[in-house]
Formats: sequence, C-alpha cells, structure tokens
Amino acid sequence: MTYTSYRFIMNKILSPDKYIPFLNMYHKANKGLIPIIGLSGTCNVVDKSVTIPSKIIHSITIATISYHSYFSCSSVISDYIKHNRVELLSRTINVKSHGIAFIGFIWTIWNYNSQYNE
Repeated sequence: MTYTSYRFIMNKILSPDKYIPFLNMYHKANKGLIPIIGLSGTCNVVDKSVTIPSKIIHSITIATISYHSYFSCSSVISDYIKHNRVELLSRTINVKSHGIAFIGFIWTIWNYNSQYNE
C-alpha cells in the first residue's frame, strides 16, 4: 500500500461526514435507530436468558448507535474545530474512543452476560 492510498483511507475513516457513501449509510441507519432500540428493549423484557438471537439483536443495536454517535461527533468536529492539528487530534480521539466503547459493549454482550445466565 502506498502512502497516498493509506492517507486516502485514513481520511475516509477520520472524516466520514465528508464522503457521500458514509453519509448515505448514516441516513439509512437513522431510519432504523428507534425501532432497533425498541426491539432490543423488548428482548430484555421477553427473553431473560440472553439467547443467541437476543445477543445478535443487541449487537446490531450497539453497532447502529456507535456508528450514529461516531458520525455525529465527526460532523461536530468538522463544523466547530478549524485548527488543523486540533482537528486531527480530535478526530483521532473520536475514532479511538468510539472503537474502544464498541468493542467493550460487544464483549460485554457476548461474554460477560453469558456467565450469569447459564
């Protein structure tokens, strides 16, 4: 991978609000955000044992919320931070913090809950 292609990929990851395919995915995910959260809440009420289908629904919910939050924070960074170095630092923190939170929630859904429900 050349430096220019690496930089192009990193720009897409750090600035998803500046690329039309990511914007389209954000708008499509917005339409399903409230229904999937409701479905996830219903799984908690109906399915006390946290089965595999319930875990899959919770994982999809976490992925949708994570992407929505990441994209929204990136849009705020684009709108309000104008200094290049501060913007790059903010975008890097945005990617890392949302990535760590996503991995932590997915790990909790699939591993931590299993030990209490078997």
